[in-house]
Amino acid sequence: MSTSQIEFTRVRHWLERKVRARAAANLTIAVTHVILGLLLVTGTAWFLAWLILLGFEQFVAVARHNFGVALRYQHSTSSAVLLGALFLVALFVGNARSTAINLSQFGKINWRSRAGSFATLGLLGGLCTRLLYLGPHLLNLAAGFFRQWLQWKRLDREVVAEVLHLLAAEGRRVAYDEIARRIRGFTHSRTVPQLQLFDGILFLTSPPTGLSLTSTLREEMTGRRWPHDPREPAPPRNPGPDPANRIRGRRVVFLCGGCSLKLRVLIASENISIQCPRCRATYRVVGVENGRIQMQRVSSGFRPRKPAAPKPPPPPPPPRPPREPFDHELLEVSRDASAEEIKAAYRKLLKENHPDFFTNAAPAELAKAEEYTKKLNQAYRSMMRRFEK
Repeated sequence: MSTSQIEFTRVRHWLERKVRARAAANLTIAVTHVILGLLLVTGTAWFLAWLILLGFEQFVAVARHNFGVALRYQHSTSSAVLLGALFLVALFVGNARSTAINLSQFGKINWRSRAGSFATLGLLGGLCTRLLYLGPHLLNLAAGFFRQWLQWKRLDREVVAEVLHLLAAEGRRVAYDEIARRIRGFTHSRTVPQLQLFDGILFLTSPPTGLSLTSTLREEMTGRRWPHDPREPAPPRNPGPDPANRIRGRRVVFLCGGCSLKLRVLIASENISIQCPRCRATYRVVGVENGRIQMQRVSSGFRPRKPAAPKPPPPPPPPRPPREPFDHELLEVSRDASAEEIKAAYRKLLKENHPDFFTNAAPAELAKAEEYTKKLNQAYRSMMRRFEK
């Protein structure tokens, strides 16, 4: 068997598995939707019919009790069935004309305003309506899944397999004219809609129009993503590198040769370069020997400088000059002393420090007595000023 025949057989087996899986999935989903949709539609119709009949009976009873109107009403099974059938038709018609409700509008409504209250009621009414239309919506979805199931079952597997094999073998854009010339049975109106069921086929609209495959779909058809066909010999597996000799993803700890700093590094690739943060020495990975990663210094960097001597402490600030004493401190009285106390203290201090007593003293002491007497007179006048009228 040639290589092209083997590849075509592999593509054909992949297509068979793909069609069976997709058809079974669509059929299962469609049946599930039909069962749930029928239950919801029947329950909703009977609930609405029962609610309307019960409301009408209550209306008749209230009219008879309050207004004396002799109304008689007795519902039957046929009326309930007829009303339920009308509700079924209304549900399907309403589901066809309804639009989706945007629930994100709830966060944009001002609940305190009257307009916001009406908008909230409108959204809640729309949400209840969508809940009533859930049964017909499920039945519509089931019809769509049934159509997809029929499309997968009616797929022309021979022609589709040849087209996929051609696209995988060429590995490029293939025009529609070339496909029709090389594959018998390929028609644009029938085969292209069938090819649209596959996700990895690119439909190129720029001239020349044609088809191409994605790398993901090409890998699936060659057997990398699907289980290997037992009728074909399994390809040899690459065991890969020995975990003891693997470099990427391992952590290495070593001492820097320039500054003796202990470095801990996670090796992200084989070509990684490591630089010491202190002395800027550069290292690279050489290889693995006996399960240990070998590092080599590429540049020496520079040695760190010795720490500078500590600076001497700054000199203390110069002492502040003594402040001048206040008037009451100079007279040795309290701040709120009376006039008699101030006069007595002034006369006492003046007798003790008057310059006339320092006539035979040294000139410095005489000048000091004169200066003190001036300050004493000034303080006395200042404190006596508040007693003047």
